[in-house]
Amino acid sequence: MFLCQVQQEIFANGSNPDKGQTGTEWLPINDLLKYPLFPHALRAYLISYFNSGKAPTYVGDIN
Repeated sequence: MFLCQVQQEIFANGSNPDKGQTGTEWLPINDLLKYPLFPHALRAYLISYFNSGKAPTYVGDIN
């Protein structure tokens, strides 16, 4: 995963989606625990980073 910002207001399947990609969806960061994002442990790290700017840079094998 990468931290990035979208330059345009319209965001679809990207300019060159891979053939296994079924779509994209914006999710509210603070509600990530309600969604099946894998690996599950990553959800808490993303929420922590969004809210405080702090999270580990390497979490190891969390599958």
